[in-house]
Amino acid sequence: MHGGNIYNRANLIKLDYSVNTNPLGMPESLKHALDQVDTWAGRYPEPEVTKLREKLAQKHHCKPDHVLCGNGASELLMLYMEALRPGKVLLPIPCFTGYLHALQAVDATIQYYMLKEQEDYLLEEGFLRALEDTRDLDLVILCRPNNPTGRLIPKTLLEAILKVTRQRGIALLVDECFLDFTSEWNQSLCDQIQEYENLAVLQAFTKNYCLPGVRLGMLYTAGEQLMEKMKALQPEWSVSTIAQELGCLAVEEDAFLRESRQLIEAEREYLVKQLKELGFQTFPSDANFLMLYGPEELDEKLEQEGILIRNLKDIPGLEKQNLYRIAVKQHPDNQVLIEALKKIQKV
Repeated sequence: MHGGNIYNRANLIKLDYSVNTNPLGMPESLKHALDQVDTWAGRYPEPEVTKLREKLAQKHHCKPDHVLCGNGASELLMLYMEALRPGKVLLPIPCFTGYLHALQAVDATIQYYMLKEQEDYLLEEGFLRALEDTRDLDLVILCRPNNPTGRLIPKTLLEAILKVTRQRGIALLVDECFLDFTSEWNQSLCDQIQEYENLAVLQAFTKNYCLPGVRLGMLYTAGEQLMEKMKALQPEWSVSTIAQELGCLAVEEDAFLRESRQLIEAEREYLVKQLKELGFQTFPSDANFLMLYGPEELDEKLEQEGILIRNLKDIPGLEKQNLYRIAVKQHPDNQVLIEALKKIQKV
């Protein structure tokens, strides 16, 4: 189950640490623009999302025809699978459960590659050997940084995977929905899609601009046949007028993202230090969230304190472990979380 499901306990939850949206919230320019929402809501969306695709293409040094916008990354993930119809898929786990949902919808056979705790859940060279040894492979899915582990992929390994998949004609889907929060924010693979036509890159404005309710995702690929199939499968007016207008403003918010990265780095260090002092084992993270070991029913105990965190027992490979994921938020909120954990330990 995804995080963020506060609706059956809305009166109880004060802080939602189960979702990893930008701790700064929505940029001010977008908040001010919402004054026009009544005008936007009164007209049909531009069906080709032309203005936004042009801005995104300019940002990522690709062609507008290589950009498809959709109703969040979830819709684009499903469209991608429907268009590609992969038979066998190589998937590192633990991973985002949305991949499993989309793959199961097209009856794909999933070959799991288990990330190792002793490697702090970092994707390592063993994955490349698994890729080279697996026959009849149609698709590889990667997430940078990975969710829920927060780890980036080592650059040399990523380059090797790109080359092997292109050489063998294997489709490669890379999810970059959290990349803007990391030190590799300016190294998106969108810039390489024309060199690797087997590559598709998934992004969204959900996390970086705190727009989960607006639903705006993007998929980049130079694979023309794949793009045409996805367009043919996509419902009309999939991207609302509100999403298009806010997306065009968000593309210009480089300074906001820079400020966000600085905050996240500082507060992630604070949380790691405080959690260590309380006896919690955390894992290295390059993202705006942390994975940690905790006692049984930690999520239920924190919920009684008005704080929601993500229990990871539903993620393949983590079913039998007491692992949780928490977001990185602003300092006052993080202090509340730490104080709640102290209170729980005293009980």
